[in-house]
Amino acid sequence: LLGLEGITGYFDDLAVHGKTLDECYYRLKQVLHRLRKFNIHLNRNKCSFFKKEISYLGYTIKKNCITKCPKKVEAILNLDQPKNQQELRRFLGMVTYYSKFIPGISSITFPLRKLL
Repeated sequence: LLGLEGITGYFDDLAVHGKTLDECYYRLKQVLHRLRKFNIHLNRNKCSFFKKEISYLGYTIKKNCITKCPKKVEAILNLDQPKNQQELRRFLGMVTYYSKFIPGISSITFPLRKLL
């Protein structure tokens, strides 16, 4: 998909975006043609088209706004207290993923990072 505008990809997750519906449609057609050219198939059950809001890589994205995905935040809040370094690393990784939404994250997590 190299060279196509308005396409964001991460492994097998793709997002096609544009400022207008026509722009989105044009870009989607380009993506579908490129995928067909290389005989790459999509799982229709995992596809959604022309949405005003999407969940993508742990974020909820809508016009001019990116927020935390509520399900991911709930998963963090429901984690058991880490009992070893591996669990602590996992917890810190999950929290750090949303660091842009947590002011002072490095000083908050400093005591925990010292345990590693």
